[in-house]
Amino acid sequence: MAATLGAYAAAGGLLTLAGWALGLRRLTDWDQNGISQMPNNAVAVTAAGVGLILWAFGLRRPSIALGAFAALIGAATLFEHLTNIDLGIDQLLLYRDWGQRGVVAPGRMGLPGSMSLMVIGLSVVFTNVRTLRRLAVAGGLLTAGIAMLSLIGYFFGADPLYRIPRLTTIASQTSTMLLALGVALVTTVADHRPMTLLTGDSAAALLVRRALPGAILGPVLLGWLGVRGQAAGLFDTAFGTAMLVLLLIAFLATLLWWSAASVWEHEAASRESQKALRAADRMKDEFLATLSHELRTPVTAIVGWSHLLLHGNLQGAEQQTAFETIRASASAQVKLIEDILDISRITTGKLRLDRKPSDLAAIIQAAVAAIRPAAEAKEIPLRLVLDQALPPAFVDSARIQQVVWNLLSNAIRFSPSGSPVEVVLRAEGAFAIIEVNDRGPGIAREFLPYAFERFRQADSSATRAYTGLGIGLSLVKDLTELHGGTVSVETALGAGARFTVRLPVRPAN
Repeated sequence: MAATLGAYAAAGGLLTLAGWALGLRRLTDWDQNGISQMPNNAVAVTAAGVGLILWAFGLRRPSIALGAFAALIGAATLFEHLTNIDLGIDQLLLYRDWGQRGVVAPGRMGLPGSMSLMVIGLSVVFTNVRTLRRLAVAGGLLTAGIAMLSLIGYFFGADPLYRIPRLTTIASQTSTMLLALGVALVTTVADHRPMTLLTGDSAAALLVRRALPGAILGPVLLGWLGVRGQAAGLFDTAFGTAMLVLLLIAFLATLLWWSAASVWEHEAASRESQKALRAADRMKDEFLATLSHELRTPVTAIVGWSHLLLHGNLQGAEQQTAFETIRASASAQVKLIEDILDISRITTGKLRLDRKPSDLAAIIQAAVAAIRPAAEAKEIPLRLVLDQALPPAFVDSARIQQVVWNLLSNAIRFSPSGSPVEVVLRAEGAFAIIEVNDRGPGIAREFLPYAFERFRQADSSATRAYTGLGIGLSLVKDLTELHGGTVSVETALGAGARFTVRLPVRPAN
């Protein structure tokens, strides 16, 4: 924004200089009121504008030089006004007998312009010095205030706001350029007020963004309508003033109400956000507690059986049992760690699929073979209904096997002993459908929307009946969606659950 506003000021200054050089008075006096922007003023404004553009592109030294040059022109002219000493700088450039209405010294810019340019030039210098940048903001606000005073005078036809008879004037285009430079300087310090109140996400920032434009433009427009109405003879001064007061009260009350409503909505959203955050923090704590328990359980088994083996306390079949338990515990721990790493890879976008034409029936059979020992330990029969005629699917076979394994593991964990788990593979249009059905307790209706959310568990307490970290189903969802598919669940409390994975048989174009 600093560069854009600086470019406007620089372009305006160059346009004025072109008017003086070519004898085009219209370019030096935009509203044709006899007050022109002086050439030295145009040079200083252009220098300040280019200085801000260079600052925006990180060119510090030339920016400082141009700012100092603009400040020097403004300071020298201000010195002439205050001391009545002619330094001979007023007509060094182009001079024509234009725009001298109300000034003492021909060719000399007025007090508002010279003081503003001195402040603007110094402020451009300050923007390039980190410790002084707040002073640049103060200079920008001061200059913008002076420019606004003049512009309101022009807007309402109130001459004293932009000229003191026979002493000083400021051209309307000069005021617009100084306003642009002042606002540009304010925007150079984005991490301090007032910019933090204009760009922040706090309720105060929202209030300022909503109320400030109306608070500036509303009274100006109402005042202009009042002046025009009186000039047209529609009403007298007393009536016009009374109506202006009433309209201002109504306008400002409406503006306040609208802004306050926006702030209330923002605060409500913020409270709700603090609530998707407290819940997330609680879930994180619950996950860490569950993770420590799930990791400690196999480690405890490994340490205990290893201790017995090392001290020779086991013989024959007992040794075989120890080795099997250690192997199973280590495998369980590896699986936990792999799942956590997969979640991390998915979250950071680092998981890559090795997709190739694959036989989905063979993938499911491999997953069933891997989970069968766990099923047999609970005396749960695994039933397969596989469409062997399905065409190959373009998938990462290892990841789809992981999807099926997680669904089967989930089904076996929640199924009562002896209750069958069924796996179905069938075609449905351009999709392959994988279903895993169990006859377990089902999923509570209130938990169903969160079934595939990461770290979510229907019962996350330390005394829960089932093990797990709450990441298996989220992995199923993430891996399925990475393949361009979807996963859904149908359930009824006490009547089991059916998980359905839909995978495109052919690769997406």
